[in-house]
Amino acid sequence: MSNYDKETDPAGARNVVFPILHSARARGGVLITRAQKSRGVYILLALIFWSAGVHNFYAGHISRAILQLAACTVGWLPMWVVAIVLTKIDPAAAAVALFGYAFTLVSWVVLDVVTIKTDGAGVPFS
Repeated sequence: MSNYDKETDPAGARNVVFPILHSARARGGVLITRAQKSRGVYILLALIFWSAGVHNFYAGHISRAILQLAACTVGWLPMWVVAIVLTKIDPAAAAVALFGYAFTLVSWVVLDVVTIKTDGAGVPFS
C-alpha cells in the first residue's frame, strides 16, 4: 500500500470523510475519494464465479486474482486431459483427480471469503 492510499491523523486512525467514502491525500493536497467496496458483492462474486478470481479483481487484490484466474483456466485443461485418459483406464481415478482439483480451488475461494475483510487499498468492506 502506497503512502497515497490513505490519510491518517497523528494518532494513526484512518480519516473517513463520509460513511461511504474513504479519503486519501495525494501529492499537492488534492483530496481523492473512493467508495468502499461491499462485502456482500465480494461474497456474491465469489459464489457465482468461484475460482476465476473475479471477487478479488473487484476488491483490488489484483495479484491474487491473476493467480486464481491462471489456476482456474490453465489448470483445468490438463486436468480434463488427465481425466479423459484415466477414464479409459480407471474411471474412479479420473473422478478422484477432478474432484481433488476442484476441491482445491473451492477451498481457496472459501478461505478468501472467510479471511479477507479489506479491499486492495486496506479499506474495510462496508
